[in-house]
Amino acid sequence: MKIAFLHAWELDTFNPSPKGRDKNFIGDEAVSIAFSKYLLRNHGIECGRHIDSTMPVNVYDVAVELNYRLNTGCYAKKNIWYCQNGFPEGSEVAFENNAGRYDGIMIAGRKLYEIYKDYVTRSGHKPIYLPVATDVEDFKPLINEEFTFDLAYCGNDTKGDSINSMLKPCLDYNFALYGRWLDPFWFNVSRGQISMDNLVKVYSSTKYLINIHYFDCLNYGLYTGRLYDIMACNGVVITDNAYGLDEFLEGSEYHIVGDKGELKMLLSHLISKGKPKNNNRKWIIKNKHTYEDRAETMLEYIKEIL
Repeated sequence: MKIAFLHAWELDTFNPSPKGRDKNFIGDEAVSIAFSKYLLRNHGIECGRHIDSTMPVNVYDVAVELNYRLNTGCYAKKNIWYCQNGFPEGSEVAFENNAGRYDGIMIAGRKLYEIYKDYVTRSGHKPIYLPVATDVEDFKPLINEEFTFDLAYCGNDTKGDSINSMLKPCLDYNFALYGRWLDPFWFNVSRGQISMDNLVKVYSSTKYLINIHYFDCLNYGLYTGRLYDIMACNGVVITDNAYGLDEFLEGSEYHIVGDKGELKMLLSHLISKGKPKNNNRKWIIKNKHTYEDRAETMLEYIKEIL
């Protein structure tokens, strides 16, 4: 069996560029790298990672599309949509407009899966629920004094109004902002892109890590990969309130806030204390929120469809 992971955007997005010439960290790439790694290691399955324009024809048994509106029908015997993005038009609109083109659908958003769990694909299969996860071999506790901030956020300026409400209260503390920022205010605050090695140190060493969901992910319970990565490093997250998140995180150490005022009050109580001890990494592994576990679920679904 040969599996291709098909992307809409460029690959090799993890190598930092100088501030001002930086590029977006594409979370889709972390997804395909991790799945490819564990499918090869545990099952000997050859996986390719391609953008739409470089995808070869008649080479792969399955094309797993990480972004919609690509040309998957020309590439592989079976085509599966991993619906793991947020959509500007809304997840339900995106699903209704695109689901009919696939033999299988894997849905990462909790609410979207609840709505469409009985949908039947063109091959006669129902979707499965497959949230994103983390690679615990890459994200693991690594304390480093250089990165002992009160608060940190690594992301970009695609989160709309949530950026100001979640980040401006952090400016009163020892706050580190990383990533690609076009807005002049946040560009000046940002330290630019960060390497993956140093990102692990930030997640491991900072007292509290901020997490912000894209609005559509917030509405449909598609929890960010950032959240899992932080927890795998025994980091404690302060996050906006995505659909079903409080129930999902039960048993772990975390904080959910609803608005700027609530966050400001929470920070005044939390930051005076040291980095909280927690078992978030154990929680991630125990509850099988790893890409090694997700790869097993994906493979079983692919076998059903083939």
